[in-house]
Amino acid sequence: MYVRRSFEEPPVHPEHVGVHESEVTFSVMECSSQRGKRKLVSSNGFTYVYKRFNPSKQTTIWRCSVRNKTSTCPAIVVPWVQSFVSNESNHSHQAKPGIDKALVINTKDPRCKLDNY
Repeated sequence: MYVRRSFEEPPVHPEHVGVHESEVTFSVMECSSQRGKRKLVSSNGFTYVYKRFNPSKQTTIWRCSVRNKTSTCPAIVVPWVQSFVSNESNHSHQAKPGIDKALVINTKDPRCKLDNY
């Protein structure tokens, strides 16, 4: 079953995740982006930032956090049952294994905590 979001984003299919869903875990880290926003961190070394909320499907769309002058990664993930699935676009960069343990959380802010999925 394909999940369609809008005309600008490719369809999402669980088989296109790249690794088995049971192997990858995701955590939402509060206050971990450069602007103090939430970041979705995968155990396979990729990080995602909030893109938008889809009110019709009641889901949050996350885009890859790698965006700069030379590289714009097209990968996005959306919640699917108790995990996440990605779009058909692969990451345009290498993963950073251990990034889930390397991110620093600002502990002075009470909103900053780790929520596991």
